[in-house]
Amino acid sequence: MILNLCDRMAEVISRVFNPLINPVIAFAVLLFGAPGVTPGMTWGARMFYFAIATIFSSVIIFAYVSYLKHKKVINSTELIVREHRINPLTLGVLSYAMGFFFLTLFGAPSIVRGLMFCYVTNTIVVLLITRRWKISIHTTAIANPLVAIVVHFGWMMAPILVLVPIVGLARVKMKRHDEWQVAAGGLIGVVMTAVQLYFF
Repeated sequence: MILNLCDRMAEVISRVFNPLINPVIAFAVLLFGAPGVTPGMTWGARMFYFAIATIFSSVIIFAYVSYLKHKKVINSTELIVREHRINPLTLGVLSYAMGFFFLTLFGAPSIVRGLMFCYVTNTIVVLLITRRWKISIHTTAIANPLVAIVVHFGWMMAPILVLVPIVGLARVKMKRHDEWQVAAGGLIGVVMTAVQLYFF
């Protein structure tokens, strides 16, 4: 009974903190979470930046992965097989880069552009590693936005970083990764995002 509950919890955590959902939530928090942090920006502008960020960080990639599943090129949208991750990650890099371009072109806030830039560079690193080793995309993908939220709103938000090991444990529990894979993914997400946003 308890083991079944743990399995269900791991699955729920894995689905809720999906790499394609995280960016949508993060950009919403950064743009709408505390409007006083970005004074003078209209709600229309916030909605415009949010739409750009959502389309290029989630919608395009989700549509591509769904298309691959529909065509039976992959057997799961979760991309369990390491080799199945290469094309979606490659498209992800291109989509994030386009998102960064448009956010920069239309003058989005630096934290929004910075997070999108981190998605580009962090995904490149994950893609290169994935060619040889199955690193956890989930832990990298949850760490990126959490670090951006901490950078934007301050250290009072640091406790949310506990979600990184929680997601990692869920992925191990589901037997999608081992401890090293989730730790490496989380480390890349936290360190690379923090360093890039510091200089951004």
